Amino acid sequence: MAVKLTGMEEIQKTLAEIAAKINAGDESDVMVAAQIVRGAAIKSIQKRSGGIKYSKLAQGGENRYTHQASKAGDAPNTDTGDLVSNIGVKTFSGLTGFGFEIESKSGHSEALEFGTKRGLAPRPFLRPAIANSEKQILKHFSRQINRAIKKSKKGKK
Repeated sequence: MAVKLTGMEEIQKTLAEIAAKINAGDESDVMVAAQIVRGAAIKSIQKRSGGIKYSKLAQGGENRYTHQASKAGDAPNTDTGDLVSNIGVKTFSGLTGFGFEIESKSGHSEALEFGTKRGLAPRPFLRPAIANSEKQILKHFSRQINRAIKKSKKGKK
């Protein structure tokens, strides 16, 4: 018994048309999803977690202040605001797919997110933000795809 599937070229063409109509720009549902994740990461950093307190020199080296580090496994506690202010997002879309990238350009974000070989335990803030926002991400991505499908159908009439 043989089964022959026909019409694959038409399916691929339709999928390419839908992909071309997915606009993941600044006002898209993809950007909304990205900003939800960014907001969750920032909120986790700004929420205090009890860890070791230690004295630090302020920038410029004249004044001392007390910083409370977060507990290992918790998101890092904010200190200078550098980590929060360097979390950014960008969206992308094209024939190969769509989505968003979220990153922290702070010099110490990788060490905080993953820990170090020298003994700093991980204090993740991006991975939990993504995991905790998964349902919202899927909802917004689905809306973006459905909108593109509707645009594609209108173009065929």
